[in-house]
Amino acid sequence: MPELEDMGAQEQGEREKHPSTYREFMEKIGYKYQFAKPRQWLEHDTPFPMNPSFKPPPPISDYAKDVMFSKFIADPMINNPRKLSQRYGVSLKRVDAILRLKGMERHWTKTDKPLQTGFQIGMDRLLGAYTHPAIASETSGNVLPGRPEERSDVTEADSLEYIERRDAVRYRYERQYWESTPEDGREPLLPGVLEAAKQRAHMKEAAEKEMANRILSKRLPKSPWITRPAHHSFVTWRKGRVATRFVDVGAEFLDADAVLKHRAAAKSKHRRRRSQESKHALKN
Repeated sequence: MPELEDMGAQEQGEREKHPSTYREFMEKIGYKYQFAKPRQWLEHDTPFPMNPSFKPPPPISDYAKDVMFSKFIADPMINNPRKLSQRYGVSLKRVDAILRLKGMERHWTKTDKPLQTGFQIGMDRLLGAYTHPAIASETSGNVLPGRPEERSDVTEADSLEYIERRDAVRYRYERQYWESTPEDGREPLLPGVLEAAKQRAHMKEAAEKEMANRILSKRLPKSPWITRPAHHSFVTWRKGRVATRFVDVGAEFLDADAVLKHRAAAKSKHRRRRSQESKHALKN
């Protein structure tokens, strides 16, 4: 019994240490999280105390992404994605994503679409964005290089990108957003080609839907046992139950190719069976 009394006294002492009111919580613990700071986690080394093995690496700063994209656009042959990956210690897939992102940002700027630059700056600060020392040394000194934690899993994942040779199309970032125009003043060809391809895709989709509607089974005639609503959508419910909405989608989710293949296979199977039956009848 003395042991139980000691355990009860210990638990009571621990409860007294923890804050019991909001004011007490702010005085003991909450004041540290009152203002936003970079990498301000509940634990010192990890954002999730219940999962200490999860240690996310810091993101690459927006300034570093701008430098990588500018170098690539200036000379894609020398500063190709593989060279940028090796120079700044970033995987090929990540370099590919950065170049696509910055290319899209340039395209949005040309079309007068606003960018959330303030949000980007704030998130870089809160997440402790990392700038490679090679990039920081090329600046006038206003950008400080970060010091990311060494992570064996990230290093191994980056090394796989070098081995698997995934940079099949290196220079697609330029072609995605601009095109050389002839000197005689003719309009660029690419926009018209893209528009024609889009129209062909719409026509193909409409033809597939029409085919799916044609191969649907014919609707059974109305009878005292078969009723059909007058509208394509209606709501019904029972007493004490949740209302249910029924919508006639037609052939929206019907795979016409699969249905045609199934019918062709059934006809072929039927022909083989008839042929075997006729051969068996001739033998008898």
